Amino acid sequence: MIYKLVAFVLYTPQMDKVLEFYTAFGFKFVKEQHAILHSDRLGPVHYSTEISGTVMEIYPATLANHQRLEFLVTSLHELSENMPKLGIVEQQSFNEIPKGGMSTMYVDPDGRKVVMHVQA
Repeated sequence: MIYKLVAFVLYTPQMDKVLEFYTAFGFKFVKEQHAILHSDRLGPVHYSTEISGTVMEIYPATLANHQRLEFLVTSLHELSENMPKLGIVEQQSFNEIPKGGMSTMYVDPDGRKVVMHVQA
């Protein structure tokens, strides 16, 4: 079902230090700020890099933020049938994503967002 980790997001109250830490390993980050999905508002300034096709982002933290993992999956329908049987509830229902396809979000027991995408 899951066939690729597509993104992981680190939230931190120490943006400069965390950026410097990962840059020391050779990662080349780009400063970004873009619209919030389905909104006219801009999200926070953050930093992004790509590692072998996987996006890594560093965002400023707030009390409500945790790390986020994003995966490509073969079927969201299968997830929507199986997860409730395990007591796992969608936190955000299927949404269209900018590059096509659909996504849904779950929250793991530690509060991390886990987003599942299927490509169009």
